[in-house]
Amino acid sequence: SEAVIGTGTRSVAIVAEGEGRYAAVEIKTGDEAEGRTEILEGLAAGQTVVVSGQFLIDSEASLRGTLQRLQGEAK
Repeated sequence: SEAVIGTGTRSVAIVAEGEGRYAAVEIKTGDEAEGRTEILEGLAAGQTVVVSGQFLIDSEASLRGTLQRLQGEAK
């Protein structure tokens, strides 16, 4: 359950892609009990999911996107 980021309109998990790269993946969740959440769609067996610090990764990605847009507007 710690790996699930609920945005209000969707649920997302952060997946490690290797070489220090991460990707946000939209997921569909099912039942939740005892700190565990059933993942119905969006993840494949064997994928490495970030369970701690995912909000920092998500925040950094948002900041980078904002900075890139600002730099593009400044040109």
